[in-house]
Amino acid sequence: MSRQPDLLSDAQLIQLAHALAPPRVAAYLISTGSDRDIFNDLIQRIYTDDGHGDGRVTAKSLPILEGPGLADKSRNAEGLILDATVPLLLASRAELVAKADHLQCRC
Repeated sequence: MSRQPDLLSDAQLIQLAHALAPPRVAAYLISTGSDRDIFNDLIQRIYTDDGHGDGRVTAKSLPILEGPGLADKSRNAEGLILDATVPLLLASRAELVAKADHLQCRC
């Protein structure tokens, strides 16, 4: 290189440096595509869609979130109260997607 200092341009040297540099985050080493597909499917099933990338958890989706054994509560007064209040306490669709993007280094 010292014999031909103009062999590579500055842009080419930068591109070469980036190609040779070790990955800085796990997302560069591990594919999370299928996990992301599962996440997106779950988001579609439990959140409303306001047409602008946001929405709220629906009461109808609470059995999905509660898991086995807890879904039976929706038939009594306690369950009705939970169905009405839990969606208000959970993150919105946009907040959850933004957090997932951050955790998967898709910022």
